Amino acid sequence: QEFKNYTAQNGLRQNRVFCYLNYEEQNLLGTSQGLMFLEQDTILSYLPQTIIDSVIVYNMFRDSQNRLWILTIRNGVYILKNKQILKHLSVTDGLLHTFVKTVQEDKDGNFWLGTVKGFNKVKRDWTVEVVHVVEGETVLTVNSAAKDKDGNIWFATSAGLYKYLPDGKFKKFTSKNGLPINYLLTITTDNESNLWMGTNGKGVCKFNYRGEKFFNYNSEIGLSNDIVNTIYEDSEGKYWFGSQGGIVRANLEENKFRTFTKNTNGIELGIATNTYDIIEDKKGNIWIGTIVDNVGMYRYDGNDFTEYNISNGLKNNKIVSFSEIGGNIWIGTYAGINVLNPLTNEITDTIQEISTVVWNIKQDKNNNLWLALENGAAFYDGNKIRYFNKDNGFVNDRVRSLAVDNKNNIWFATNNGLFVYSNNQFLNFTTKDGILSNTIYSIFYDKDNDNIWIGTQNGIQKIDANAFNRKFQLRTKSYGKEDGFIGVECNTNAVFKDSKNRLWYGTVKGATCFDLNKEVTLDSPPIVHITGVRYELEDINWLNYSDSLTPDFHLPVNLTLPYNINRLKFDYVGISYSAPAKVEYQYKLVPLDKDWLPLTKTHEAVYSHIPPGEYTFMVKAKNKDGIWSEPVTFSFTVNPPWYNTWWFYSIVVLVGASSVYGFTKYRTKQLEKQKKILEEQVALRTEELRAEKEKVEQKNKIIEEKNTEIIDSINYAKGIQESILPPVNKILKYLPKSFVLYRPKDIVSGDFYWMDVNEDGWIFFTAADCTGHGVPGAFVSLIGANGLNRAVNGFKLKTPAKVLDKLTELVEQTFAERKDGMDIALCSISPDYQTLMFAGANNPVWIVRKSDQPLIADGKEHKVSLEKEGVYLYEIKADKQPVGHFDYRQPFTNHEVELHSGDKIYVFSDGYVDQFGGPKDKKFMSKSFKKLLISIYDTSMEKQRDILDETIENWIQEGNTFQTDDICVFGVEV
Repeated sequence: QEFKNYTAQNGLRQNRVFCYLNYEEQNLLGTSQGLMFLEQDTILSYLPQTIIDSVIVYNMFRDSQNRLWILTIRNGVYILKNKQILKHLSVTDGLLHTFVKTVQEDKDGNFWLGTVKGFNKVKRDWTVEVVHVVEGETVLTVNSAAKDKDGNIWFATSAGLYKYLPDGKFKKFTSKNGLPINYLLTITTDNESNLWMGTNGKGVCKFNYRGEKFFNYNSEIGLSNDIVNTIYEDSEGKYWFGSQGGIVRANLEENKFRTFTKNTNGIELGIATNTYDIIEDKKGNIWIGTIVDNVGMYRYDGNDFTEYNISNGLKNNKIVSFSEIGGNIWIGTYAGINVLNPLTNEITDTIQEISTVVWNIKQDKNNNLWLALENGAAFYDGNKIRYFNKDNGFVNDRVRSLAVDNKNNIWFATNNGLFVYSNNQFLNFTTKDGILSNTIYSIFYDKDNDNIWIGTQNGIQKIDANAFNRKFQLRTKSYGKEDGFIGVECNTNAVFKDSKNRLWYGTVKGATCFDLNKEVTLDSPPIVHITGVRYELEDINWLNYSDSLTPDFHLPVNLTLPYNINRLKFDYVGISYSAPAKVEYQYKLVPLDKDWLPLTKTHEAVYSHIPPGEYTFMVKAKNKDGIWSEPVTFSFTVNPPWYNTWWFYSIVVLVGASSVYGFTKYRTKQLEKQKKILEEQVALRTEELRAEKEKVEQKNKIIEEKNTEIIDSINYAKGIQESILPPVNKILKYLPKSFVLYRPKDIVSGDFYWMDVNEDGWIFFTAADCTGHGVPGAFVSLIGANGLNRAVNGFKLKTPAKVLDKLTELVEQTFAERKDGMDIALCSISPDYQTLMFAGANNPVWIVRKSDQPLIADGKEHKVSLEKEGVYLYEIKADKQPVGHFDYRQPFTNHEVELHSGDKIYVFSDGYVDQFGGPKDKKFMSKSFKKLLISIYDTSMEKQRDILDETIENWIQEGNTFQTDDICVFGVEV
């Protein structure tokens, strides 16, 4: 594609061109020396020897009666029809200035002129009026105008964006409403109800004129502080805003704000600073909860504020939530719950067991109470309390808010995403599932529209509760700064729905009102284009393989490719101006793909080794509201190689058939000659084979008897080996939260596990890997287990290091002429489960902890080996020497580790990490094993064993292989 430049050489009198308009099939040009038009490659005067031939034409407009409006810089406005001047408007006719920059026609046939000094209105009888945006205001540069699909006229000015309203007034939008700058230069509309504005130094701005649903209130408008923690509408329709600066009551209809203050040491300060919640009782009193020390909460009776604190029965002076339940007001404090009787103002302590922060209280459909706590959640049925935390599949962290939907599902806002308690189980949804943020500050159920609304630091998000209850699917719609929600970061529990079907959010930039009545769905699908086809990710001259190229994106027409050019990449784009980042695609190559491929946000599709055939590539896109476009297509053909063509097949068949016929005739004669000879030989060999068969059957019988004797002996050895392993009930007696995963490769194993308790109550346990596997390894394991028993119970050794030193001595004595031995990780846990001692021969111990507290080993902070989502894995390394013969032997090192409740300890042989499998038949590897243990930290030890067993079995099956070594894993939870 090429650009062609038209200058004075083509007939322009001067190279400055201000505007262009296609009028009556002519290309009109507004220049600094008159109105001209382009005919082929020549530029000519439109009305020669007239005033239009000399004025500076700044802009042009075609009205509903096909009249041409010429807007000039120094001469006002000329209206033309059939190349005749119908009317000339200037300052003498009432124009504010001769420099007219823009014009638009309204639905009543009036014309709105924008000049460098303000607005003029031209009526149908050509009467010119001066229009004051604000009474007395005329000095306003109107740079551009546009009419939207609803017939509204919008003006881009030097002071912001103006909308002309049906009542004859103007609505003004400025930087306070989200504009990047007030000085706007130009404006236009698109087919998705968006206004696009060019600014003076701040780029391009987009505004959805059908979505004027967000209104922001901050300290510049009347609030006492921009950090708004709560909003409430009282029974009189007044709005209360609680912020860090105190309480403000507003009459929004009259745009009046009152900040309540009190005189403190001669200074007027806001009442109830750091307000967290507001509620009205049945008598019309307003109750205000704060987190200011020594204040507690206020009662406002319409005249005075009365303080209530711990002296009045509150459990704590920091109040964070109110809930009206059963005619009483339930109060969430930093130290539990109080109940207020609004008739008597009496405060009681109903649930004494709760002593932590209660962020939110809700009642479900069965009249049970649900509490959002600092460290989880609680359920109260009027008699007893049930707590929910990580042991129930929930969280131990702060739960800021909760909501109950019409199906009695309980929704929770946490730091770990969105949780839903449904059918007696918790479901967790995070950013991976489409949630706007994993840190959720508020949650609200809109029962009128059956939607859940969450507030985050990235904006707000609507979740279709009906879709969730039908299919357990999340159907969401998000709103952020680009949608008009300029506060972006929401505050804790700062959400309220008023009587006008509007949602209010308290943010760090004021209070934002979201008018649900004006929420619209974008019904225009994205405009989809296939923008390119490439071979092996590189451009190619497609004219060599096609009839022509399309003029827009240079796509080949009737593309026919040879068989070896069959690795193609298709580029595509879906244009949606409202939310381009939220456009998603599906594509398929017919007939290669039977169905549409999964949703993607990428703009390319790659196909390798497309077989010969006729194909159509199809792609479609959906916008942020799920409206799909029609598929766009691109068809092409891949020819087969010459040896796969029909004519080549025909030749091959003909030659082949002739060859087969001739060869068959020849072979038939040869076979008849050989048949007689073979019949004689067969009779002789049959007799010989009968005799040989009897001999083989006799030998097989002997081999089968020997094999049975060997298998019986090995099975007997298995029973002996299992008898030295500690029984499960003994392990669970001393280590109740533990498991052993034991998978011998053969009938007997070279790996073994062992556990015992010494006379001081220290619990020893280990997982060991002996030389070899099968029968040889099993013999070595007997020596190892016996040696451990002697070292701990016979020689009374106290530390794992000393035990391994003695075990080495015993193994060397037993195998004096051999180098057999074992790798082993030996641990001992103190009777109070506070200390772990460890010594290792080549094998380490891993400790997994879910805590920010570091691991202290040998008196100092130990380095983290791997961390993910707050779970830490530490590795205490072993000595680089085995138990058994070793040329450079040193005494084993004894390590001492401080344990915390919840720590999980793992010792193991190398069989798990060295197991081959997976899609590429590779080793499982230590890093994958670590990630697996971290991912199942919150799972019980019994369930962990099943997960480890299932994972390694799937790994083996996926690699279509077999178990390559003995596997032994010993896990213990403190």
